[in-house]
Amino acid sequence: MTKNIKILIVDDHHLVRQGIKLILNNQTELNLEVTEVDCGQKAIDLYKINKFDLILMDINMDQMNGMDATKAIIEYDKNVKIIALSMHNETFMIKKMLECGASGYILKDTESTELIKAIKTVLGGQKYFTNEVSLKLIGEFKEKQRIEFNDDLPNTFRISKREIEILTLISKQMTNDEIATELDLSKRTVDAHRQKMLEKLGVKNTAGLIMYGLKNHLISL
Repeated sequence: MTKNIKILIVDDHHLVRQGIKLILNNQTELNLEVTEVDCGQKAIDLYKINKFDLILMDINMDQMNGMDATKAIIEYDKNVKIIALSMHNETFMIKKMLECGASGYILKDTESTELIKAIKTVLGGQKYFTNEVSLKLIGEFKEKQRIEFNDDLPNTFRISKREIEILTLISKQMTNDEIATELDLSKRTVDAHRQKMLEKLGVKNTAGLIMYGLKNHLISL
């Protein structure tokens, strides 16, 4: 029998928790065991008793906010996977939550299918951001990066045709598994290409790769 994936919903609004719980319980892709609490401190206390595979964390809560709770839980267990689930799309809020250690950030008005995709992606060891959040991060990254794509650049900054294909699919929010299937490659090969691009371009994450592609007209959103 497949082991249940333990999910913890942390939100101080009862209706929001019930709505998310209903979505998760009605989906058929994953075997989920869903628990809910209404504040960050309860999430910390419960996690120490019963470790969860993934936490959906609201940010603004009265008793303890999601940032402090995320930081505390990650200090207790650095391997915990937390997705910020918020109505707020301000860049500083997104950055702060990521600095606290969140593995993803999705907005509460996202479709239920994307919520499930986010959960699957983060459980698979990758980060996940809704498109609007990704664009916010790209905008922030744009202010800090000045890499140009031209023939005068050293070879270490040039990317191959295959890497451009992978970058295009990354910009469409496809996972490494999905990219591997699309291009008829092994997941290990896609992982290697992705890591090589990060090293070549001197960027730290997916937002950096996408920004590079947009800036140099290699991809479009």
